[in-house]
Amino acid sequence: MISFSFPNMEIHNSKEPIAIIQFPSRKQKEYKLRVLGGKYFYIRDGKKFEGIFELDPTKAYYSGNTPIYYFDSRNCKPFDWMIGNELVKFAKRNDLTEIKQKDKTHSKMLRELTTQTQDPLSAITLFKEKILGRKKEINDTLIEFNQKVAETPDHSQPTEQDKGYILTNYLLQKNLINSEEKGMIDAHVKRGEMTLEGLMATLREKEIVNITEPFTREEELYLEDYGGYNPTQLTAFVRSLLQLDKGLKTMTSIPLKSWMPAGIIMALLIGGSIAVVVLSSNAAQIGTMIPGFAPPPPDPVILEPIIEPIIEPEVVPMTEPIVGESIQSNDTIIDDTIIDDTIIDEPEN
Repeated sequence: MISFSFPNMEIHNSKEPIAIIQFPSRKQKEYKLRVLGGKYFYIRDGKKFEGIFELDPTKAYYSGNTPIYYFDSRNCKPFDWMIGNELVKFAKRNDLTEIKQKDKTHSKMLRELTTQTQDPLSAITLFKEKILGRKKEINDTLIEFNQKVAETPDHSQPTEQDKGYILTNYLLQKNLINSEEKGMIDAHVKRGEMTLEGLMATLREKEIVNITEPFTREEELYLEDYGGYNPTQLTAFVRSLLQLDKGLKTMTSIPLKSWMPAGIIMALLIGGSIAVVVLSSNAAQIGTMIPGFAPPPPDPVILEPIIEPIIEPEVVPMTEPIVGESIQSNDTIIDDTIIDDTIIDEPEN
């Protein structure tokens, strides 16, 4: 069937990529893209809509040589019609009007139990028991939270936003919600899209099971990857940058720099330790070379003289004259004589 409102020939003959964007009003528009950096493009529909989107070559369809991408105006990533068709079939089998975050969480739990038991019926039984336990824990947590809020004096009551943060933090600590769910809930509360009563109602509804089978692994990956930034919010951010005097310079993140490179610090530490050892072992020699560096000389030590006692020889009185003994030889015999120093004549010159 030929539609005169759809630019078939223009798309087929285009040399640039084409994006078909679906809006919440079920209106769609086609755009010839001017790709920025090989990955992003910007569109503007008068004053009604503007956004920045992201291309993914694996999600492209071709008309001749022209790549075509399909987008939802509320999401930055392109749509995959093959997986989208499988998700539509999944929703019909499980009587779902929409796929929610809790359905993804329940699908992961059911897939893990099926892998462990290898029996789908046993996995579903265990899954229901686990969900009932989690539902009871959430209800007990909400009752405890309401009691503490009621016991808090009026002048110490936190704001509605702070109460929401406190409640989600407590649920995260008890492993009743994951970090992704907490981030989504906190964002809704911060923007005023969810009140504290609405948050509690969402938490009570969170453990109501609507699926009887898990998603396929490809469907789970697609649902996880499909989420991203909001194109309109990103465009508003970029537009605010353009209105600033210095543009991106005022928003550029500044890298942290060390005041001294780590290599120099290590060299100083190693060199300093070696210098301390050398100086301590050669302090005396270095002191003689550098005036004023040497330590003062030690005080002289005065030794007291050691006086030894004088031992006088014992005087023995002589009663008999000293008599020389005779020396016998083979030739002559010298008679014993009395030696007197006075009879020894000095030799003549």
